[in-house]
Amino acid sequence: MEFPGMLRILKTIETAKEKSGSGILVFYGEQGLGKTSLLLSLLNKYPYAKYYQAVPASSVQQALFMREALIGSKGLKRSEYTTYDAIFEKLSKDHHMDGRQVLIFDEFDYLLKADDTFMNSLIGLLSGTYGQREYLVILCTSSLGFVAGTMSKKMGRAALMIQGLLKMKEFGFEDMVNMSDKLSKTEVFYRYALMGGRPFPFQVSMKYESMRDIIIGMFLRRDGLFYDYGIKYISEQLREPGVYATILYLIANGNTKLNDLYALSGFSRAKISVYLKNLIELDLVEKVYSFGASPRDDSLKGVYRISNPMVNFWFRFLYENRSRLDVMDEETFFDKYIMNDLSEYLEFYYGLVASQLMTAGKVSAAADIRKCSEWVGKTGDIPVIGIPADGGGRKGSETVCAFMSRAKKIDADYIENCALILKKASLKPRTVIIFSEAGVEEGVEIKITHSNVLVTGILN
Repeated sequence: MEFPGMLRILKTIETAKEKSGSGILVFYGEQGLGKTSLLLSLLNKYPYAKYYQAVPASSVQQALFMREALIGSKGLKRSEYTTYDAIFEKLSKDHHMDGRQVLIFDEFDYLLKADDTFMNSLIGLLSGTYGQREYLVILCTSSLGFVAGTMSKKMGRAALMIQGLLKMKEFGFEDMVNMSDKLSKTEVFYRYALMGGRPFPFQVSMKYESMRDIIIGMFLRRDGLFYDYGIKYISEQLREPGVYATILYLIANGNTKLNDLYALSGFSRAKISVYLKNLIELDLVEKVYSFGASPRDDSLKGVYRISNPMVNFWFRFLYENRSRLDVMDEETFFDKYIMNDLSEYLEFYYGLVASQLMTAGKVSAAADIRKCSEWVGKTGDIPVIGIPADGGGRKGSETVCAFMSRAKKIDADYIENCALILKKASLKPRTVIIFSEAGVEEGVEIKITHSNVLVTGILN
């Protein structure tokens, strides 16, 4: 299955290969998105493409592994071609290869972290030190922290040879639905809310039926894919994991403003701001801006949210209770520390799915919507604000505002609260959609002044 942006990435690679002169493409994205599968497909597409996946190793050992992958060891003594220089010189003198050669180095951060020898040799290769052959070098990594942090410094002069940065994005909800005809949309939603659009964990989750089983099997059991995910992820990507873990824990539990983090963490505002910036660069945290917000309205300013669903779930439910998980069985832990808050936790992801469907033109009442925003208020939120191509008009009169009540039936109080939030946001949308799988209580009048109101589900 094609992942989002696959054709764009392949086109960029094709264009880069046709250029004259040697150059570098950097290809990155989280594990489990299908990067390696795409890279391996290039081996069939380009006859003289070669692939090597780096591992944590010394430069000497790494070069021996690389020799085997790029030139083979048949007929060679162990002492031959044991350095990057020697390997690249051998490649440059191979007369069986015509045209611009493609060299792929997967998880290349391991090559750069050891020392400078690989990068110096690669610069020599691309600069013609070993011969006049031209190369397109594709450097791939799953370490977003490395790309955002030390990559440019480690690459040195080779950074000037980068012809493009290609980021692989996760799948959307509809993509995940299309991945399996064995699951209902509700079953896909549970997986999407827990793991986002990541094909590998999605496939792993197929052996579990209910959401309870998925959480217990993948998050709570010691052999589960995400048992220690939160700590492992930030420890691999960031220095001072304790500081980052504290910030993520506070955000996951509703402390989303800088002042909240300052009051509860014991860190200075300046320090927190720097760490938030680093988390945003890693796509772990996003800063939320309210549509049409003004200094005097009821909106919250400077709100932060965890954007990685596995990290969000882990720090919301597991981080504080790790010692409890060690001393009780998984089922009991789920019932005591997760079950009661799970439905409320899912509401954000229900809104995220609704936003994607509106933007994709999958909701008839919002067919002209081109992008979605939101409004975060002091006393309530508008989870999705669909904005048409003309920007929405004065007071958002052409917008489509959407509220969420996934598991609870809509009653009169809910309708009244929606109207109140719209008033505080100073929005008078043309349409208000209430997305709900539970429907409306009998006898409740669905009416909000100045707007058409529609109640619909998205998981049917």
